[in-house]
Amino acid sequence: MEEATLVAFKTDANSYFPLKLFDIFRDPCAENEQDLNLGKQVVKFITEVDMCSPLRAQCYFNLPEVQRAFHGNRTKLSYKWKGCFTANFKYNKADMDLDMLPALKQLLQQSIPITIFSGDQDGIIPAVGTLEHLKKLAEELNIKLTKEETWGFRNQEGGSKYVFGDLLTFLTVKGGNHHVTSSRPSQALDIFTNFVIN
Repeated sequence: MEEATLVAFKTDANSYFPLKLFDIFRDPCAENEQDLNLGKQVVKFITEVDMCSPLRAQCYFNLPEVQRAFHGNRTKLSYKWKGCFTANFKYNKADMDLDMLPALKQLLQQSIPITIFSGDQDGIIPAVGTLEHLKKLAEELNIKLTKEETWGFRNQEGGSKYVFGDLLTFLTVKGGNHHVTSSRPSQALDIFTNFVIN
């Protein structure tokens, strides 16, 4: 699988493709932690997704003044704080394979509405895979696909919209990556607001 991904992204760098999966069209972070620590380049305003965000957060949360403000590292640990996407992150690998469809099925059987959204530039959990799983779930519950259309956002196309019955909605977010709330925050807020109000 790793070799296939390297070929797909035309690279031989193993460190390149994991970040590329978060947003298949965005270049990965070109900076390194040392550059960020030297310049303390924590805040960076850009119009696109900042692929260096994990490094910036790591730099930021290791600043002594930030740790004091958060009452963090009070025991003066001998190592730096690292985010959860590191080799040190411990979790039960079996949990990665848990199927969420049974949980969604239970919610739908109790008439609880569900809206799921996914960025269309996400290579980790592609929108097409999510849609196929939701179609399978709808079929199990004998819920028909009642609407398939584009949804609008500020007089532009926001993405695709799939409505199953009156309880299950799936939206793709045009230009959204794995972290839709970071890559398309306004669209994510619009989806959330409409879901809560409706």
